[in-house]
Amino acid sequence: MTGTHRPTIRRQLRAALVLLLIVGGILGSAWAAYRLTVGRPSLDGVRRHDFGLGTLVDGRAEFEHTFVLTNTGSSTIEIGEIRTSCGCTVAEPSTRSIGPGETIEIAATMTLKTEGRKRSRIFLQYGDSDVDVLHMEGWARQANPLSLAPGPTRFIPGEVLARLLSFRDYETNDKPPPPSFTAPPGVQVAFFEWKQATRMRSRDGMPARWRGQFNVRHEGGTLEADAQVEISVGPNASVRMPLTAPAGAPADSSPVPPGE
Repeated sequence: MTGTHRPTIRRQLRAALVLLLIVGGILGSAWAAYRLTVGRPSLDGVRRHDFGLGTLVDGRAEFEHTFVLTNTGSSTIEIGEIRTSCGCTVAEPSTRSIGPGETIEIAATMTLKTEGRKRSRIFLQYGDSDVDVLHMEGWARQANPLSLAPGPTRFIPGEVLARLLSFRDYETNDKPPPPSFTAPPGVQVAFFEWKQATRMRSRDGMPARWRGQFNVRHEGGTLEADAQVEISVGPNASVRMPLTAPAGAPADSSPVPPGE
């Protein structure tokens, strides 16, 4: 009799254990769903912003955007720590306490000091361990793609100054056309050729960089006080190289026409 009932009891215990596991799984899933939908604080809104292209002015490009998030939960959200992934980003909240149905504005500023694409994140911490992440990205380029490397501008007639010219191309890796030079009388300019320093990386917003050397020779005559060489590549890239006579050189004594 006892041996007959033991298998039945074991089957009943196994069935009860399976039932407990099933019920536990259902309750666990229900609690997780409750935390995600009702019990967990929730901020709703657009969390990504792309600034697009900016121009570096005096070595910096500043982007500004305001994120607007709404509390869609049933309890008040208290914002704690606010962090950013980059020192180039500053975030200021309009409030630290957001009641149900209320909104918070996060005024964000991202400042770039170099050309290229930059991504930054803002972390909003609230509750025990909840963190909201806001994403921003933008890229900057130089206002003038043509630049002149630092170097001397004072020279003696007959001597040659070697200078380096740099050109950035944000559209293609093709070699740029030779620069054109406009120089004062008595000054001759000879350009060698462009040599590519780096290739364009459009994904990162980085241009192709080209460098070329040119020589400037003062063959004689007196330089005026505002003498300069104008250099251009295409219609939108130009720089000026001022020229200075050495100390003790005679000033321009050309006669002034009547009426001037």
